[in-house]
Amino acid sequence: MGIHFEKIGVIRTPYKDWAPQQPLVAGQGEFVIELDPAWQEGLADLDSFAYVHVLFHLDRSDKAAKTTAQPPWARGKQVGVFASRSASRPNLIGLSVVRVIRVVGNRMFISPIDALDNTPLLDLKPYIKAMDARTDANNGWIEALDDSEHLLQHLLGQAHEHGHEHGHGHEHGHEHDHDHDHGHGHGHDHEH
Repeated sequence: MGIHFEKIGVIRTPYKDWAPQQPLVAGQGEFVIELDPAWQEGLADLDSFAYVHVLFHLDRSDKAAKTTAQPPWARGKQVGVFASRSASRPNLIGLSVVRVIRVVGNRMFISPIDALDNTPLLDLKPYIKAMDARTDANNGWIEALDDSEHLLQHLLGQAHEHGHEHGHGHEHGHEHDHDHDHGHGHGHDHEH
């Protein structure tokens, strides 16, 4: 028996052929969630929250479902697909947390999101500090990797210093803000 979802709107981004690996990477351009007009009333009071969970369909992913994943930033480590945010999943569902900037009619302006333009929107849920910010959360298997703090800075798209080669095929001896394109397309092992 199949499960059927209907899109409730689309995500508008400047990303036409590729998207960054994480929603925290600074993006140029406008990022907007456009709800179908029938769902506009559902946005009432959502702008009272600073952040929102966005669930969407990875409709242009060409990745086959796998039981394991090798996150591209994890230096060859293989983990179970459910211990990753890879797009090679049994169901092509993306999940991102983004900042709510403002709501105007059926449009919600948001911080950058790791989705291609016109990605089908499945659902929105408020990020509630008391429920979603767990003080005892950890970074799982990432903490056991060599140089895990540095890898987390890459994962989060944070500016930081480099004094060594780190797998992007070029040397960094300078501060670097990750606004450049690492050549990621939406069909890669996309970490959501």
